[in-house]
Amino acid sequence: MENCAIMLKKELNLEMSQMAAINEYAADFSKFGEDYIFSHITPDVNFHPSEFKSLLRFNSLTMILCREGRLRLEINNTAYAAAKDSIVLLGPETTIKLLDSKIQCDFYVLFFSQQFMRDINIDLNAVDNRFLASRPQPVIQLSKDESLLMQDFMSILHKNATFKKNSATLTFTKNVSRCVMEAIVYHLMRIGSKFIDKKMPREKRPLRTNYVKEFVSLVVKHHQEDRSVAFYAKKMFISPKYLSLIVKETTGRSASQWIDDYVIIAAKRMLRFSGKNIQQIAYELNFPNQSAFGKYFKRVTSLSPTEFQHQ
Repeated sequence: MENCAIMLKKELNLEMSQMAAINEYAADFSKFGEDYIFSHITPDVNFHPSEFKSLLRFNSLTMILCREGRLRLEINNTAYAAAKDSIVLLGPETTIKLLDSKIQCDFYVLFFSQQFMRDINIDLNAVDNRFLASRPQPVIQLSKDESLLMQDFMSILHKNATFKKNSATLTFTKNVSRCVMEAIVYHLMRIGSKFIDKKMPREKRPLRTNYVKEFVSLVVKHHQEDRSVAFYAKKMFISPKYLSLIVKETTGRSASQWIDDYVIIAAKRMLRFSGKNIQQIAYELNFPNQSAFGKYFKRVTSLSPTEFQHQ
């Protein structure tokens, strides 16, 4: 990448705009605004990971799909090997370092912003709460069919980003991208469901894991009624402090973040598809008034409800 001298730092935080420099090494590349970047990296590119002397922290979500060969990575100070037909999923707070001296792998990589992920619509009834009660491994081995379908999804995102865009068609193009990303999320949940009971049989789950599962179930049921951690802790007969602690330690995210996510998913669905005005949506989500809802929505998404509707 350009200005490799900056890699001499111990840790480098990369924004989405900086990640576009991977184009220099990509056999295929596309960028869709600030939503996502797709790259296809092959073994014949002049890319030597040993040039990078620092840990990399991407300030986005990252998905790497290994199509051929093998990729060795250090993720949060732990070594992993991504073999053929495996996928690597990295959150925005994850540090990564490539351990191979030269790329020996053919892989697709997607960088996508957190805002893009907030804009997709996932059916809350389809989410298996057991996923939320454990931290998944960053490297997951797929079957051949699972890998091929994931490659197809990622290729569609790439091709969609290369369509000629204008003001009249941009909304349709963005919605195609969102729908494909939703399909990827559902596909990953289907893949993950195979491992849940093997990893954590119901009868052997620790008490705190059951608490987290119960918490998420309550959030799914009551997120339109109450947004306070204390409300859910009271229903579970534990203290808000203890609930916050176990949710954070088990899932890596705070209880209030889980509540916010479910409220915002519901709010976005209503803003886009319900036909109701903002005041009606604020009332349905149990906000005291439209102003309070607007401030809450902007705090979580960085957009006002009106700005979101006009995207």
